[in-house]
Amino acid sequence: MKRGWKIALFILGGIGLCVVALVAIVLYVIYSPEEQHDVSKQAKLSNGGILRVHGREYRGPHGFPYFWDATYRPSSGAPEENAGIWGGGAITGDVVGCPIDDLVVVNPVLTDEIFVRNTAGQWKTITLEIYGKTQSPFGIEYELRKTSLSAEDLEKLHSFFMALGPAFGFFQAQRMQFVKSSRELWADFSTPAGKLETRMNRVRLKLSEDGEHLQLVDIREIPSVKGYILPDREPDPGCTRVYPFETAQSSDQNK
Repeated sequence: MKRGWKIALFILGGIGLCVVALVAIVLYVIYSPEEQHDVSKQAKLSNGGILRVHGREYRGPHGFPYFWDATYRPSSGAPEENAGIWGGGAITGDVVGCPIDDLVVVNPVLTDEIFVRNTAGQWKTITLEIYGKTQSPFGIEYELRKTSLSAEDLEKLHSFFMALGPAFGFFQAQRMQFVKSSRELWADFSTPAGKLETRMNRVRLKLSEDGEHLQLVDIREIPSVKGYILPDREPDPGCTRVYPFETAQSSDQNK
């Protein structure tokens, strides 16, 4: 009998060690912060400056397959500047750089952020998350600063999004496209409209002359989207697309 118990305990101990080893391997694969892959691409903008987009692929619990950063080197030969950082999938590395007057707009199209180099030569991050049913958990001043909107315009957007339904706590832009010809930022927000279909609302915003503020122009519904949300317009003349995953047959403007 004692021999039988020893054999049983030995078997159970072996199974336990195997389970522990398997769990350790799974946790290592999931949470390992080791860098897996780097991608990078740069292009000369119409003002002579150099925009570089760099992505790092990571394994880990952060939820983002890639961490992206954009840097800008002025044509004057001044040191490279950090324009902004963001997280997301491979597709969120699709960036458009637009010099306009004394400003530079760096526009990761499929995110809720843009980065603006203002007239003072400082970089500003504008994030478009609009709270609907509830106010910002960090206070209205934080939301005003983050969106660069006036209190009046922010209240209009609050009212609009709250009217879409009480089920939504806040709305996050899924696509932002800077229109150089009109100095506008088109921020597209989505809400479910049915199976595999998304209803889209476009918020048009005007960028101020100094690059510090946005002003609400209007809100309009645009055609719904089925499947993935992708850019729906080409960059304006004078703007340059920089996408590290673009194939070798890239356009002339990115060479």
